[in-house]
Amino acid sequence: MNHTAEIRLKLPTAVAAYLLVGLLAGCTAPPAQPEPPAVDRSAQPVSLAWSSKENVVSEIQVEEQLGLAIAYVERQRQLTLVARELADGSLRWKREASVGHNPGGMRMRLPVFEHNGLRMAAFVESVKGKSERLAVIDLATGKNTSASIEVDFMANRPDECDGTWCVEGDRKSGEPVNMRYDMEKGRWKQLTGEDLPTPKENPDDRFVGEGLSSSSQRGPGEEMLSYARDGKILWSVPYEQVFDSYYSTDNGWEWTTFEEPQQIFVGHGSRMDYQYHPEGDAYVQDWNKDAMMVGIDPATGKRRWAVPGADQDCSGIVETRQAQTRSTFVTCRFHQALVTVHPSTGKRGALTGLEWDVAGIDAATGKERWAYDMPGYEKAVELAEVNNRILGDQKYVIVPLASGFAAVDSSTGEKLELSHVLGHTVLCTSDRDSVEVRRIDGYEQTAYLGVPQTVQPCTRDTQKATKDLPLYAEFQRTGKDQQRIAVLPERTGMVAYRMPDE
Repeated sequence: MNHTAEIRLKLPTAVAAYLLVGLLAGCTAPPAQPEPPAVDRSAQPVSLAWSSKENVVSEIQVEEQLGLAIAYVERQRQLTLVARELADGSLRWKREASVGHNPGGMRMRLPVFEHNGLRMAAFVESVKGKSERLAVIDLATGKNTSASIEVDFMANRPDECDGTWCVEGDRKSGEPVNMRYDMEKGRWKQLTGEDLPTPKENPDDRFVGEGLSSSSQRGPGEEMLSYARDGKILWSVPYEQVFDSYYSTDNGWEWTTFEEPQQIFVGHGSRMDYQYHPEGDAYVQDWNKDAMMVGIDPATGKRRWAVPGADQDCSGIVETRQAQTRSTFVTCRFHQALVTVHPSTGKRGALTGLEWDVAGIDAATGKERWAYDMPGYEKAVELAEVNNRILGDQKYVIVPLASGFAAVDSSTGEKLELSHVLGHTVLCTSDRDSVEVRRIDGYEQTAYLGVPQTVQPCTRDTQKATKDLPLYAEFQRTGKDQQRIAVLPERTGMVAYRMPDE
């Protein structure tokens, strides 16, 4: 109970006592009964509510008011959108879905809006595995809220735009298509360039961040990065000027906006190997030069700073993104790491000369706030093969040091023993391989879908999977306590955990 609530509750009691003394002089009020001590739920374990058997390939959308857990699942290379009862995991509804034509590796999401009291979602529906429709559904029932429309172009999955959904894609002729859902009229509307909520330099450019788009020409020296706000394009700059030569969004991208002490865009990029080694001969890849994080000025697009060799994935050893604040982020930095690549076979040689660390970086300046050396090659390989990392939180990042794992304060770099901040049973994450699904748009037969990490209990000191359940404090630490029932993706399907009673 917070302080304000305590004052509001105690005040009427005090007034009532005063009136009783005045009106019933001579009467003795019974002694006040002490309030029972508040139950410390953090020390209580969670309980297992239910589990499902399915291949979950998206984040799980928990709709507590509707009593649902919703996710995309894959079976025999086909996708289904399923909604399970939050109370017991039974199936309420399901809809056949399509992967759409998003770039390979992009994870499935289900953007949700509320309109006229309905919680609604838009997705690309599969029609008997042969054609596609754009559908908008009521999440409570899984039924259409308006008529779906046939898709006769390479359609990306719907995404949020100004309080509704937008879809972009291309026809076979190469002509770009942009559509927006009209909430009031309940129908999709095709947009021209002037009507686009967030304009792009060219209609077939693709969005890579909020207001940020990459040009459709992406060869060496051709790709441009543009930024639009308030319906206007503010700037366009060469992508290689933002990063370095041969960098391209074709090898992935990630952009984050930091707000303090002033707004800045922080991006991660990497080189396309085949572009600067076109002859197909074996070459040496340098991880210090082939990956980078940059900070750019939202007003001009000029680069403020660069961190060469930055990799927030940390080769699958450290969870860094949870520790991000409004002004700092955590990343690994490869100062040296060389590997020989053989393009003809796709094989890579052993990594040599590995020198790397994990660091807290000031987002405004790119300067190091703190840093710790990461383990050498043999130990790094051992940790990567375990593929089970303690889930970080907004305050601490869990780092392997020469003395063992430690909890490092992401803002200050203070190092603590794990037992000082973690219970015996913790939540761990594991990476999963991409999932192969069948496209049904008539252009490509197969798509490789990036899937979310699994989350499961493990022991703090060994990071091995365990059947013991964590305490409620672990769900509080990792932000998984926002609903009465938390539903997490595991390798075998959804697993629901019930929080202890208040």
